[in-house]
Amino acid sequence: GLYQEEEVRTTSMEIIHLLAAGSYREVLEDYAVEGADTEENLKGIESRAASISGDWGAYKETTFLELSEIKSQGKYYASVRTELVHENVTVIYRLYFNEKMKMSGLELQDSMSAEEKPKTNPK
Repeated sequence: GLYQEEEVRTTSMEIIHLLAAGSYREVLEDYAVEGADTEENLKGIESRAASISGDWGAYKETTFLELSEIKSQGKYYASVRTELVHENVTVIYRLYFNEKMKMSGLELQDSMSAEEKPKTNPK
């Protein structure tokens, strides 16, 4: 592929350590693509993080890291999916990198909302 797995993994881990510490601004300032609106993106991430839980608790571990390459609108991106376990919540992050290994996307969601909801059978 276009991307070196080791480089994607290393950069992702650097970002994950910052995310685990809640250093969203640093992630955006140091890793985002040129011209990204740091303040606007920061508001979005903080709002999304708060909607997951008001109290994540202390960071415990990163349990999952999946790397892949995706194509969108004729361009290739490295895609990373990772799960960060905190005391009160597990958060799934998706990171996207362009060919210069600059972060072009960051998504986060509560792992509970990502899992299949248990189905109940009506009696």
